Amino acid sequence: MDEKHPFLAKSYNNFSQIYQDLGQLEQALKFQLKTVEIFEKILAKNHPDLAISYNNLALIYRDLGQMEKALEFQEKALKIREKVLDKNHPHLAQSYNNLSLIYRDFGKMEKALEFQLKANEIWEKELDKKHPFLAKSYNNLATIYEDLKDYKQAVQYAQQAVAILQHLLPNGHPNLDTAKENLERIKRMAEGG
Repeated sequence: MDEKHPFLAKSYNNFSQIYQDLGQLEQALKFQLKTVEIFEKILAKNHPDLAISYNNLALIYRDLGQMEKALEFQEKALKIREKVLDKNHPHLAQSYNNLSLIYRDFGKMEKALEFQLKANEIWEKELDKKHPFLAKSYNNLATIYEDLKDYKQAVQYAQQAVAILQHLLPNGHPNLDTAKENLERIKRMAEGG
């Protein structure tokens, strides 16, 4: 097979995802870099598959704690997605969400809030009201508002996250328990202690 064949790039991407799921981030990075290298050679500079690869690369760099590189590649993914996708496309919301997480890691809460609100707006329009992405987004908003010490907003979003997760998950599920614990913590902070 040709070294620049798109199927080879997709195979590298699949290996990268598997290694990432296994927690073997250096291997994941190696294969995702190969994916990007091929796609940059064979695809148009605004191709959606290139945006997906940049997004995946950003996630790996974030997991490795290389935040500058994570930001660089997430911004590249967003630039493509803003050009080629509908303004309410879920992949665009995904990039906004991921940028929010990166800015939160940097401690830039206002920027994190800006991008999380953009993601949330799309997901509220395009997804079912009980979709797990909305629960994640509400939880992210709760955390950001908590960090900004706006506990009223934080409680509101944490409650929305718990409501969705209670609908989706059985009692005792770790994700539901974590969301409930976050809500209780935020409520205590809102009450001053």
